[in-house]
Amino acid sequence: MPITSLESFLFERKLVSVSPVEILRNSTLGIDVEHYLGRIYTFKKEQLLFGIGGVPVSLKAYIESDLKVFKEYNIRPLFIIPGLPIRRNEVSRNELSDSEKHRETTWSRLSSKLANTTGTSPMHFNESFRLHNDSISSRPMVNDLIKYFIELGIDFIVCPSDPSHQLSYLYQTDIVDCIYGSTDLLLTKIDRFILGMEFLSKDFRYVEKKKVLSELNLTEREFVDISIIVGCSAQPLTFSSLPPLPKQNQVTQFQQMTHFKYALELMYQYKTFHNESNLIAYVSSLNDEELMNLYLKGNAAVKYMPVMNTDGKVELYISSLGESRRFETYEGFQDDLEQSDSDTKEAKLSIPADIHDAISQRLPSEMYFYVSIGLLPSEILESIAFNVLNVRPPLEGGPCENFKTLVSSKFVNNVLDSHFNLVTQLLARYYQVKRIPVSFWYSTETQVLNSRMSPPMAMRLSSKLLKKCREHFSLARFGQDMSLVIDASRVDEAVELVHVGDIIATSVWRALSLLDHAKPGLEFTPYVINTLQELTMVHPELKGDELENLVILALVVRLGCYDLFTIDKGYQSVPENFKVDKKTTGFTENDEALFISIIARVCSLQKLRINPINYQGPISRSLLGFRTIHEYLRRMLGNSIRVCTVDLITRSSNLKTLFQNREEWYALVNQLPFYSSANNTLLGVMTEIYLDGCSKFSRIGHDDEESRTMSLNHLLEEVMQQSNHSYNINLASNNSVNTTQMISDLRCAMRFWKYFVSTVKISCRRDVDFIDKTALEVIQMCDEFVDRFSLS
Repeated sequence: MPITSLESFLFERKLVSVSPVEILRNSTLGIDVEHYLGRIYTFKKEQLLFGIGGVPVSLKAYIESDLKVFKEYNIRPLFIIPGLPIRRNEVSRNELSDSEKHRETTWSRLSSKLANTTGTSPMHFNESFRLHNDSISSRPMVNDLIKYFIELGIDFIVCPSDPSHQLSYLYQTDIVDCIYGSTDLLLTKIDRFILGMEFLSKDFRYVEKKKVLSELNLTEREFVDISIIVGCSAQPLTFSSLPPLPKQNQVTQFQQMTHFKYALELMYQYKTFHNESNLIAYVSSLNDEELMNLYLKGNAAVKYMPVMNTDGKVELYISSLGESRRFETYEGFQDDLEQSDSDTKEAKLSIPADIHDAISQRLPSEMYFYVSIGLLPSEILESIAFNVLNVRPPLEGGPCENFKTLVSSKFVNNVLDSHFNLVTQLLARYYQVKRIPVSFWYSTETQVLNSRMSPPMAMRLSSKLLKKCREHFSLARFGQDMSLVIDASRVDEAVELVHVGDIIATSVWRALSLLDHAKPGLEFTPYVINTLQELTMVHPELKGDELENLVILALVVRLGCYDLFTIDKGYQSVPENFKVDKKTTGFTENDEALFISIIARVCSLQKLRINPINYQGPISRSLLGFRTIHEYLRRMLGNSIRVCTVDLITRSSNLKTLFQNREEWYALVNQLPFYSSANNTLLGVMTEIYLDGCSKFSRIGHDDEESRTMSLNHLLEEVMQQSNHSYNINLASNNSVNTTQMISDLRCAMRFWKYFVSTVKISCRRDVDFIDKTALEVIQMCDEFVDRFSLS
């Protein structure tokens, strides 16, 4: 996060300079991903993102557009993604954060609007699920960003902790020539940095640290103290001792008070009247132990933030500068210097032995390396380092009983036990014996994970090795290959894997087995193998992402964690205002309403291929609730595969040497299944509106072909307003919705439904208890309904 309210202050004092992008030609540019996203997605963009789920639909288009400018000037970008936080989440149990409260309030306002709306034409929500001062976090979309970067051939690093310190280290070691980041960079040893880039006008705005300190008459130490008081990356909380700010007036011609201005005046007072060069006396005068703790830990974090060096090892920021003796010229580090010899006067660093109480536990560099390439989920290391796993409320909010039941279930606990057992077995014994509590937002009670297993999970999975000499992995081939070695006793334990495809296939096999260990009787491994084998024979055209979605749907059904075949009465579906006027056509029949609900859920796993910079249109809280369930299972299975991959590689010296550079590691990560986030709910929303219109038009006498045409026209013209060029505009300032695209996406949705029906039929032939007879009959009737209204 940037230093609170500093950026606007810099613009007020004219401390931000402008220069053309031309001068960056042939340079390497380090980019803070969190700051980069904040610049793209200002408050007026993606206001409904948390109402549809997924990553911003325009994200890839923005990255590709910016890359064109970089390519024009031969600028090589290096994106730095934030890693583990330096302190645990301070939100108390049984309490919502400000952002979570705002989402709940927004859902309530939308429900109230819908209840009081009497019109039948599509309405504009005019609501935002984002707080005005909150930027979009990169945390939920890290995997998708990594996939984009690998696909586009861009270098990236998931740093150990704070991207500003990592960028500063890269700058000091000449890895990057310039930095594009937030005001947090002023806390590090750096001379200047780029604050904002205007790609249309091809110029950028930059800040010079020396100029800022000179203008404000501050030393580096004083500036750090002010930043800690107001909030920054090293200490993100604003001190409660600061007075509340007056309500912001957007039209006033006078400069308004901010927390940074107040803290700056405070520093001037202490310098003038108390002859103090820091604010520790001010903090002491507050007689608040918690604030003093924040102050001291914040100062420690600024100096001792972990960074990854050029050798791939993780060390403290101050130590990394110590290698080149750069710390001697940085005033903020002078307290850490001691004279080793009175004759030579050679300064060396004195680092506190208990520093990791302030910046979290230190973990092996090898684990951080796997995080840096996107192979190991950072949230697993975070839970180990902070000894707690926080479960926060889903985007749909409300009661979310299905999600509560799932995350607190014995099955999920057992899976998490296996994850932590696999990782902690690679760490010191200190971590192996710790029990990690799970904290839920809805309860003051905690569950405790037991990562101690006998025998360890790695030993239980060690016999599962699949060697087919494949460099590339696909789920389709996995089902065919595994059909020959489904019995673990037939596998030769002496087999040595040397191909990327075999490594991933083995990890997928182990991950599926891990799920079976978590719930005896689940037998998901043989189910997936047999189903994939037969399904790909019947539908050889199936793509990898479609197979992944079918596996996740099968897991939802097999676990029984969501009733897929009934209407969700707990949440609002697509509002009636967006559907065909019921006054003209009447209500949808109950049976058909059920069919539409089931079909829309299944189709919501697929992607609506539009990329507006600020989506406008219908949303569905019900479909978002379903997405929460299958996204959680998808992430759980994906994390299982990644953890098994790390365990497999770490225990084999030959596999470690198999990958000679980052590009080869990227090739491994890029092939991992269940890696990206689940799609947003928009295709499910469009499917529901379209099928609802077809049903209503057919009921008043139109034949099926006329019903399809009229419903599609309603969806395109009335709901998505394709003729309105200012609606759902993309980067080219055009409406991103058009007839060809919508027809193509609806066809993909209906085709995916057919794949789902095939999956169910195959499953029922192999296991009569896969779903009950009533649900199977409902699916068959849904299929007939789809046949009537599928677009030819």
